Amino acid sequence: MKRFYALFFLCCVWAVNALAQLAPEFSTLDNPVFFRLQFTRGNVYLTDEGNGKLLKSQAALPVDGQKFQFIGTKDKCVLRSASGHYVAMQQGTAPDGRGGQFFAATTDAKKAVSFAFKAQGKGYELANLGVSNNNYMNLFGGGGAGRVLGMWQYGDVGNALSLNLVTKRWLCPIATQHITT
Repeated sequence: MKRFYALFFLCCVWAVNALAQLAPEFSTLDNPVFFRLQFTRGNVYLTDEGNGKLLKSQAALPVDGQKFQFIGTKDKCVLRSASGHYVAMQQGTAPDGRGGQFFAATTDAKKAVSFAFKAQGKGYELANLGVSNNNYMNLFGGGGAGRVLGMWQYGDVGNALSLNLVTKRWLCPIATQHITT
């Protein structure tokens, strides 16, 4: 019977930790804390595919390009991948041939986009502070892997994200982190 209570207690502790809604820990360059950004539509992750290339959505991969840190505060921060690239805006072409401004990777910190978090349901959205309307990071053209990231209005299903804290066993996140406002 003692084993049952011990197991029950551990399950309760795990459930409380897994359901906790905590603000993410913000980083500095000297003290990085990495998260994987998961789009709830299509169950895909933000992926840095290299300097000068457009960011894309991809299935879960064990690569530095899917680990991002937030440098700043929830009201104004920049994103930097574990590959050392900042998230910026760049002219590009979507896989369907449409051109426009899309999120891309750059080594130039001066070109980094400043973001603010905005709550959406159990997750959040990232607003590009350099643009006044339709400025939320969005899976361009629908959900799924291989999509580039553009901007759209607040509340679109292609905007919703959750944060998964990266641990040493980072493919098994310990808890989903949410922004509290």
